[in-house]
Amino acid sequence: ETTPPPRSALDRADRIAALERFTTDSDAASALVDEGWTPETLAAIPEETLPWLAADASVHQLLGELEMALTRISEIVGAVKSYTYLDQAPVQRIDVRVGLEQTLVILRHRLRDVEVRRELADDVPEIEAYGSELNQVWTNLIDNAIDAMDGRGTLTLRAEPESGPDGTGVRVTVADTGSGIPAEVRARLFEPFYTTKEPGKGTGLGLHISHGVVARHGGRIDVESQPGDTRFIVTLPPTVAG
Repeated sequence: ETTPPPRSALDRADRIAALERFTTDSDAASALVDEGWTPETLAAIPEETLPWLAADASVHQLLGELEMALTRISEIVGAVKSYTYLDQAPVQRIDVRVGLEQTLVILRHRLRDVEVRRELADDVPEIEAYGSELNQVWTNLIDNAIDAMDGRGTLTLRAEPESGPDGTGVRVTVADTGSGIPAEVRARLFEPFYTTKEPGKGTGLGLHISHGVVARHGGRIDVESQPGDTRFIVTLPPTVAG
């Protein structure tokens, strides 16, 4: 008979420590905990079968980790292919919400200590866009937001319809809880090679390129910032300009 899984990381650590008297292998103890074993249930097992039981639990744990890894690899490969719009026309109808989600997959390794809030409206229309270029904009904005928070904080992604003279486009907001951008820095954000990052961490081209991509679409990027709340707001028309 097994017990429910640990309720927290602390509970799990306590259970592993309790099982280490049955095995000198901490990895085996961890696997047994994940299988639901406790000192009480293991005490009823013949001592000579414990190594086999621990080995079986370790194999199950390894298979679970392998399955999770393969799932993530498959997800990343799919996201990269869609992210770059491989084998597709340079201009197509896209859903910006999909691009934002794909970008989060690509940047998952940087989001471990970041809370991601999605505020993606159900009625966001598809727009005509250069898909790969637009995804590079989301990458630059999200990557900068993570840097602004030193890798810890809350990242909010918002997408909503935006009415304009040519019809209904979209407005995407990338917000972070970093220290904010001073007014004198905001005035130069989109200049080429301008960066406030330490040497080796930034080229100063990310926002400049992003500004150019958005302008190519006939849209604009606005910046609002105060300590604890910085927002880059990208407004895009329903069709590519020109």
